[in-house]
Amino acid sequence: MKKVCMMLVASLSLISVAGCGNSDSKGESKTKNEKTIVEVATLGDTERLKQKAKRYEQKNPKIDIQIKEVVPEESSIETYHEKAISKMNTELLAGKGSDVILLDSLPQEKYVKKGLLTDLSEMMEQDKSFDKNQYFNNVLDHSKINGKLYGIPLGFGLSGILADDTAIQQSGVKVNDKEWTWSEFISIGKELASKGKNKYVIDDTPPERMLKFLMQDHYTELVDKASGKARFESDLFVQMLEDVKKMYDEKLATAEKGSSKGAYFSPVAISAIEYYFTTGAAFALTGTKMYHNPHIAGQKKGVAFTPQTTVGINAKSPVKKEAWDFLKFLMSEELQVSESFHLKGNAFPINKTAYEKQIKMLKEKGKIEHTGGSIINITENDIQGLEKMVAEISVQAPEDTKIESIIKEESKSYFSGQKSAKDVAALIQNRVTTFINE
Repeated sequence: MKKVCMMLVASLSLISVAGCGNSDSKGESKTKNEKTIVEVATLGDTERLKQKAKRYEQKNPKIDIQIKEVVPEESSIETYHEKAISKMNTELLAGKGSDVILLDSLPQEKYVKKGLLTDLSEMMEQDKSFDKNQYFNNVLDHSKINGKLYGIPLGFGLSGILADDTAIQQSGVKVNDKEWTWSEFISIGKELASKGKNKYVIDDTPPERMLKFLMQDHYTELVDKASGKARFESDLFVQMLEDVKKMYDEKLATAEKGSSKGAYFSPVAISAIEYYFTTGAAFALTGTKMYHNPHIAGQKKGVAFTPQTTVGINAKSPVKKEAWDFLKFLMSEELQVSESFHLKGNAFPINKTAYEKQIKMLKEKGKIEHTGGSIINITENDIQGLEKMVAEISVQAPEDTKIESIIKEESKSYFSGQKSAKDVAALIQNRVTTFINE
């Protein structure tokens, strides 16, 4: 529950502009004091969202944005999140759901399958005031389900590898992180371990976490929730299992924390612009650089992103036009680059102008003050590295905690040598297929 709330609170600092859209919804719109009511449902903390709603209402005095936190009647700390999702599902299926829905942690694909969400691609096309080029199309396009956009992420995070670049350069080993495959990553790791000062290629990373890291760039090839299909018995996933185990068997990777001889790489989530530059300092390291993730040989290359604060519109909302206008405001430059939006602790904004203004600010300052007062100098090459990663976004790696937990639980028996890769893949296939078709 804490994680969900934190994600929603942090991501809601991202928000954005205005427009219209046609509505063919059922029911009648609700009014209060001659104002049209637009209800917004969220599983998380509502305070920041209320602030955004207030700003919207100041510009649109005939609209009343009502924020509704979905809270289960009875639950424990352990069951709160699950019961809140269940309550949201029940309301939507009964046709009583809110007009606007924050979809983080919710089964978006299942809602699409049941026709519960509005096709936002169509609303974009119908709205002549909406300029899609103002937003990161590589993120929007890869957020589609069956070719249509049902949820818009107001922000996104990236994944990469934090590298001890100084040690790599000193070793003399050549690394092309823009093109490398996982097999090349392992070969390079062996060479680094034999020539360089660091003992491990990766430390402080259990094999289950390494598998998650490897899998995220290929998530959509393994899971298609919209069709109810999973592909964990594929050669692709079996190869992932084997590649990960090989790294630990050959002592290239370890779950050991704070290895005395260090490691060359560490998988990291880049959840905000600042973190691209400061993650090394957070690990008390100098001479680090962010590298691209390796890819599976023969599979699609590109940078994976994780959507944050994804917003959709109820297919049965009687106020789709007003709901769309509010959603555009949440995406606007005005809101995403406002005084309350800083580089620290927030996702990359979906609005390109908001992102570009933050990059410009970084260039002008040339530095970031990190926690504890340390100063991180930012070079033009650093910024170019970030811009290249953002430009190469081509894979969505959503965080699905249920599927993650299934993979984590079942893969342990393979990594411990109790079961074969194919047997574990079959178990994961059965459990995930059951889950996505519930």
